[in-house]
Amino acid sequence: PGNRRTMRGRKLRLSAADDKAWPIERWAALLQAPRPTETVTAATGAADPDRHRVVFGDVGLIAPPGELDGVALQWAHGPRPFGEDEPAWR
Repeated sequence: PGNRRTMRGRKLRLSAADDKAWPIERWAALLQAPRPTETVTAATGAADPDRHRVVFGDVGLIAPPGELDGVALQWAHGPRPFGEDEPAWR
């Protein structure tokens, strides 16, 4: 779906700009679809967050998922204190 749509629970917010790609009938069908009863299946396996945990000082983060050219993605540095970064366009 477009980036202007959000679904949380059974509430739905729509944007007129996205109505052609995701008409309301498509959303209604999605909301009526059965939800899985099991969160972990043989196909999905059980996630181990500690396997992906990265620690920067007293802050623990989960590493970004995936890899690029066989190299696992990683954070370049830990989070900086609030307000320490200079405002800049990137």
